[in-house]
Amino acid sequence: MRRIYLGLFIFSCVYLLAVPECFSQGQEEREEKMIREMERLKAQEVENAYKAAENTQRRPLTPRVSCRVSVFSGYDSNVNLDTKRKGDVFESILFSLDYRKPITEDIKFTFDYDLYALNYNEYTDTSSILDHFRLGLQKKFYPFVIGTGYDLGMLYYPYNEDGDFLLHKGFVYLGQDILKRIYHQIQFEAGLKDYTNKKALLDTIDTYQDEKRQDKRLGVEYRLGSLVNRRLRLSFRTMFLVNDSNARYVDFYDYKAYQASSGFDYAILGNLYLISNFSYLRKNYNSRTVTLKDYRQRDNLYAGSLGLKCKVNEKNSMSLVYSYRENSSNDSLEEYSGNMITCGWQYNF
Repeated sequence: MRRIYLGLFIFSCVYLLAVPECFSQGQEEREEKMIREMERLKAQEVENAYKAAENTQRRPLTPRVSCRVSVFSGYDSNVNLDTKRKGDVFESILFSLDYRKPITEDIKFTFDYDLYALNYNEYTDTSSILDHFRLGLQKKFYPFVIGTGYDLGMLYYPYNEDGDFLLHKGFVYLGQDILKRIYHQIQFEAGLKDYTNKKALLDTIDTYQDEKRQDKRLGVEYRLGSLVNRRLRLSFRTMFLVNDSNARYVDFYDYKAYQASSGFDYAILGNLYLISNFSYLRKNYNSRTVTLKDYRQRDNLYAGSLGLKCKVNEKNSMSLVYSYRENSSNDSLEEYSGNMITCGWQYNF
């Protein structure tokens, strides 16, 4: 049952914390939107693989591998995440590989790989490719599970190399089954966002250091999930994060952020699921001030999605999802909203 509970957390839509880009906030917001969208799409596809693996009889120490490919297309009404609200049609493809190898009865090795490519037809400078690796070790200490590992994300812009970066994260977590159908987990992580081409700000908005920009991150996350019955699953996630950049100009990228999100999926019919997620992100900048003002910037990002997923057969499924996001800020230049409609097809190997 534990794999079902862990699969539930992956199934819930996960929204990563964003880091606005100084006078060009849109670019870095797009970077974080790219990662959030990959997480959301993977959340939709991975549940079937976990469920199938749970129902398959295997020897205790036999490795388990699941592999999936998904193709998506849709329309984004605000590609650049700004007040101009320019939309574009997009296509994307997501390949995912999950590997689980029990080392002993109580210790397990895990490896996950994702390749997500996103293409916009008109605003090609926002097209990007994300490579994601995650390695981990997990050990059972009844009634707890403790794990640790390393997470690496590499984001590449074919037509805009200034946005390229590596995101390294080390993490450790502790999980427990509270009841038969409820699981919770707390995770601590430390990360480094390393830009490969962009230099760090110096003492003014248009001067730069010789070294590349780097952001150090510390975060703590708590998750709670419940398999209410065979048709309904609920999840909740909250996270606190501190970002410390080497940019010197008014500590432009230094902030503290809090995020809360909840989601559910409900089997309307045997093979038709209603899926949804809602999240709120509060970001308080340490020194960054509102444009032409002397008080510090505060952002509130609201996001939500609602959709349908139909399981055609054991290997094929289709989905249709509507998403909305809105950033409410005390700096009017940083406010935006946008809609996204995505349809997709997934194949399980």
